[in-house]
Amino acid sequence: MLSWLGVKSTVTAASLLSVMREWSQQESFTTSLLHMTTVYERLSWEMASDAATSSMVCAAFESSAMIWLPTKDAISAGLGPSSTEEDEWQRRHSNRSRLVVGCFYGTADKLFVRDHTHVIESTNASSMRVLLKYYSTDALHSFFLQHYTHAGYGSPAMLGATPWGSQHHFAAPGFQPIVPLYPSIADYCELLACLAAQQGSGAASCEQALQVLLHWSGLIGAARMPSGDVDLLRSALYSRALLPTVKGQWVAASEGVYILDDTELAAAFQDKAVHFLWLPEAMKPSNTRGVLAGELGRLQPLLEAVGIPWLSLSVMHEAVPSGSHFNTQVTHMITASFFPYLQRFFFYHRPTEYNRVAGRVLPLLPGFSCSETTELYVLYTLASPASKPPVSSSIQRNAVLQMAEDGLRCMLHVVEGDAGNLHDAFCQLSMFFTPDAVDTDLLAFMQAFNATQLADQSIEEFMARRGFNAMPEHEDIWGVPVSRK
Repeated sequence: MLSWLGVKSTVTAASLLSVMREWSQQESFTTSLLHMTTVYERLSWEMASDAATSSMVCAAFESSAMIWLPTKDAISAGLGPSSTEEDEWQRRHSNRSRLVVGCFYGTADKLFVRDHTHVIESTNASSMRVLLKYYSTDALHSFFLQHYTHAGYGSPAMLGATPWGSQHHFAAPGFQPIVPLYPSIADYCELLACLAAQQGSGAASCEQALQVLLHWSGLIGAARMPSGDVDLLRSALYSRALLPTVKGQWVAASEGVYILDDTELAAAFQDKAVHFLWLPEAMKPSNTRGVLAGELGRLQPLLEAVGIPWLSLSVMHEAVPSGSHFNTQVTHMITASFFPYLQRFFFYHRPTEYNRVAGRVLPLLPGFSCSETTELYVLYTLASPASKPPVSSSIQRNAVLQMAEDGLRCMLHVVEGDAGNLHDAFCQLSMFFTPDAVDTDLLAFMQAFNATQLADQSIEEFMARRGFNAMPEHEDIWGVPVSRK
């Protein structure tokens, strides 16, 4: 009866493809993920029946837009990313049957099965799309991958677990997925370029760019990025403006990009063509220079591969004093009487650090000196990429600790004047003992010690109240020069 009335009782692959072509001709098409998943599963079942049907479906997908995805605007309506696996499960199952607006894409469009950065579907900056955001893994395996693997080219499980790259990274001969499994380096670079081109996006685009950089860094650190691709990545970041900076600009590594680990040094170059890589608060270096720690350590492999250095390790500085005096009350206090008490501070207050600090300080004490000056400038010279000359900047300072090139002589320059200058001198002197950063605890001790001296109070009582007794007889006493007790 149904045949006599012209009603088809079964849906063939050919008829389904014909209907899908009609759907794809529309500018937009409203349906549900559940419906489209059923469509692709039906095509998969038809393809398994014979080789001719499989070839027909493959040819249709190669010539027509047959892959339906919701518009990215649907993300705000509940199809967006989730914070936990349970949220993700609830999101997918509650939204599979909901009608949403979408459109059809062809294999020539920038489609990918998976995006480990989770950036592509979270931004409208790029037209790239990701299938796994909307279709379950089973649906993808049953259609977008299975008919390419059933002939012995590999298993869906193997494909889903592959950590890196795009379609050409699979060893299976002849394997060609209907869309690339992952974005390539070039694809992600285009994504960064789109993020850079967005106007007024601010920290959002920078955060998304950082996710791409962290993805690359993780692959490099785990030795899962081929050396040729590392070279390709290095070349791309060096030559294209794909790196976000703290000033909101996007620049190439060749323009001079640094990790900002010293705000005082950064101020010296604020009016220069020097760029600092944008980092969220959680990843910014804290009180240490040139030290990769915490979240920032995740970027280390990429920083080393691309050649993005620390600011503090890229700057040479030279003190330029005027009218130096070496025999003043301040210089005498620092060189003649200060160091033995600083030694007691470390020995009793920082016993676990004492041997390390002593090992650094003792070789330097014979060459240590201090001078007071009427005026002091510091000339900073920043090493730039090979394509650019060094950048110089001259800044007036109250105090600076200058290490000679031989590494054995060191001079503390202090501008004569008020207590603020002496505070800066103590900050610099603290870095003689702990060079990575100003030691605030040691700084507080030096200020209290100086106040005690100025008040003509007993230094030994001051030390005794803190438990900083005389040094054991077997310890060399820190002085300028070093003497035996």
